Amino acid sequence: MRNVIRSDFFRHFMSGFLVAAVALVALQPADQKAELKARIHAAVEQIA
Repeated sequence: MRNVIRSDFFRHFMSGFLVAAVALVALQPADQKAELKARIHAAVEQIA
């Protein structure tokens, strides 16, 4: 198990995963967040 963690493949895989996760969070358009908030508020108002 120790060899797997120290392998280049594992390091490259994990670094790629981290870069992709950060990019997904950082590159979210603001419009989608506003639209999501509007949908949530509409759903809450419908329930109440």
